[in-house]
Amino acid sequence: MAVVVKHTAVVFLGALLGAMLRITTEWGFSWGLGMAPAYGLLVVNALGCGAFGYCNVVLTQQGLRLFWLTGCWGAYTSFSALSLVYVLWLPIKQPLLWLIYGVITVLSWGLLFALGQQLGQWKKRG
Repeated sequence: MAVVVKHTAVVFLGALLGAMLRITTEWGFSWGLGMAPAYGLLVVNALGCGAFGYCNVVLTQQGLRLFWLTGCWGAYTSFSALSLVYVLWLPIKQPLLWLIYGVITVLSWGLLFALGQQLGQWKKRG
């Protein structure tokens, strides 16, 4: 039971960090660059996938993997918020725009995850 509590606390602390990083990053894109929230969300999720891929390769200790992968990058990325974009932010009568946004989003997740893993492999070799 004590191990479960410890692991839960590690994930919780990682999630706190991830949530703070996400809010900071999204606000930075929105206010600093004048980016619409939907596009800031796209960038945040892509960056989170890259960081997740990198940490997935580099981190081997269970506690670090729980903190960074499950906690931090799990909270940083917000895949459930993608549905919010479709409901609130994209124009209702433009299905082509929905499709384009969805394809770009999913491709960016896969590409950045693969790039993050590749960077992690290069770090491990060097």
